[in-house]
Amino acid sequence: MGILDILFSILNFVAPACVVSAIVTGVSPWIWRQKPLLNGFWRWWVNAMCCSGVLVAGLYFFGNDGKMLTYGLMLVVCATCQWVLARSRVQ
Repeated sequence: MGILDILFSILNFVAPACVVSAIVTGVSPWIWRQKPLLNGFWRWWVNAMCCSGVLVAGLYFFGNDGKMLTYGLMLVVCATCQWVLARSRVQ
C-alpha cells in the first residue's frame, strides 16, 4: 500500500465526519438564534474532531468501520457538541 493509498483511506474514513459537521454547522443558525461561542469555521472544526473521535473509537471497539451504531453515535455527539457551542441551556 503506497502513501497515496493511505492518504485516500484516511480521507475516506473521516469524510462522513466532515460532511455531517458541515451540515450541522450550516443549519444551526436557523435553529439557535443565540450568538455562538465560536464562528463558523471553528464550530465546524470542533464538530469534525468530535465526530472523528467517535469514528476512531468505533473502529477500535468494533474492529472495523462502517457500523451503523458508530454513525448514530457520531450524529448524537455532533448534535450535542453543536448544542454546547450554541450556548444553549435547559431551562
